[in-house]
Amino acid sequence: MTAVDLIIFGASGDLSARKLFPALFQLERLNLLQKDLRIAAVARTKQTLDEFLPVLKDKMSSYMGDDAPSEDEWTSFTQRFSYVAVNFSEPDEYGELREWLDDERVSLFYFATPPSLFAPICEHLSTTNCLAGDCRIVVEKPIGENLASSINVNEALSRYFDERRSTESTTIWVKKRSKIYWFCDSRTVSSIANGTTPALITFRSR
Repeated sequence: MTAVDLIIFGASGDLSARKLFPALFQLERLNLLQKDLRIAAVARTKQTLDEFLPVLKDKMSSYMGDDAPSEDEWTSFTQRFSYVAVNFSEPDEYGELREWLDDERVSLFYFATPPSLFAPICEHLSTTNCLAGDCRIVVEKPIGENLASSINVNEALSRYFDERRSTESTTIWVKKRSKIYWFCDSRTVSSIANGTTPALITFRSR
């Protein structure tokens, strides 16, 4: 099975805490994540992993209620994590991320950011040689606020990634105890590396 690294831009944001990280944790709980999956939480805040994780846990627990991770589950889940501080608009700050990446593994960049940041992030990933290996990006639908902005974002992404090899699949939502969580399908994150992921659009690097 292809080794995958999941790099989440906007890791400290609301989307990540409410949906993405809870979804990944539930997959971990069900033993559906690849054993060697690594997760890089990328955000603007200058902090350490030890400072980032307690804040993330508190946010996730407030959203997940009774389904929140136990201490043992949290310890196991977060062994996958690294934290990388990057100002998305500053190419000089992508050096630490370049050092973290492994070109022998699939790099899956998940943009949990406003669409206005997609193009500059792609540009800086390219200019700092972060797209040297087998790389994909994942963006959520819809991209852009209207048709014109969607076309602009799509054109910007396609300068760095091959749109013709993109795929879409369906959303899976699970409602439990009045909480709604977003899940990957049964093929999980490894399926994203192969271009089949729910409610998202993936682009492979050129």
